[in-house]
Amino acid sequence: MRWIPTRVRLGLSLKVLIPIGVILACVVLTLVLFIGNRIELFEQQMAEVAARDTTAVFQRTLEFSMSEGVSDFAPVLERVSSVGNISDPRLIPAAFMEIDDATEADEWEAKVLASGEEQKGFIEGVHGRSYRVVLPIKVTESCIDCHDGAKIGQTMAAVGFRLDTGEWDDAARELISGILWLAGLAIVFLL
Repeated sequence: MRWIPTRVRLGLSLKVLIPIGVILACVVLTLVLFIGNRIELFEQQMAEVAARDTTAVFQRTLEFSMSEGVSDFAPVLERVSSVGNISDPRLIPAAFMEIDDATEADEWEAKVLASGEEQKGFIEGVHGRSYRVVLPIKVTESCIDCHDGAKIGQTMAAVGFRLDTGEWDDAARELISGILWLAGLAIVFLL
């Protein structure tokens, strides 16, 4: 290649390097988008499992407390909020419960009280991203003894909580930054 002038050699190498760089950049971008999508699906699955487990424990605790005649749920909610990544537990009674100091229902809780169907999904809040779950507590036979006028199957209350997803988000960021570093190093070594 000594017989080719330096300007021509540089031109040839740029003609080869630019398409290779573009192809590598496209591959890296595709890889990051694919992994980002997979991470989002993984986070969704993690949140679903954590929400299901937390919901089951929460419901059993509330049902047991009610069957034992507990009427002040503040200690129960406080205890739940001290567990792991659970925050903002709330118990909102339905209108027919006629509780004087009841907390006002927000939009999600009002939907659950009206429809009797659970609401869940990722939300952005003051403290970052979290997974919110609001579910109905239905009237059972054991409830009718203490709650006059309640009908079996009717939504008695909405119970909700948030699962903080900070750890999952941090893990996802670390994975993506690691992939970008590896891709960057691969591009440097190829050039």
